[in-house]
Amino acid sequence: LSSIQAPAYIFWGEDDTWHPIDMLELYEDALPEVYSATLPSCGHLLHEECADEINKKIIEILTVRNDDNFNEDFDDDLSDVLDEIME
Repeated sequence: LSSIQAPAYIFWGEDDTWHPIDMLELYEDALPEVYSATLPSCGHLLHEECADEINKKIIEILTVRNDDNFNEDFDDDLSDVLDEIME
């Protein structure tokens, strides 16, 4: 994991019984640039168990304006797609 140079975003369900939340620290220590968020009342299958919450968090990350990571064309296209999703 330490060879991954891109920022990593980790979402972890606090009620995950397959991979207990204590394991999150291992990933946080192994990745050079990691951002993590835990979701209460969610287990291992976040995309199924907490779809609305996880989708909101992903959209928040994708909509962050950062000139180093997004060019204007991509940013405009992404905004259009997100507008359609949120309707």
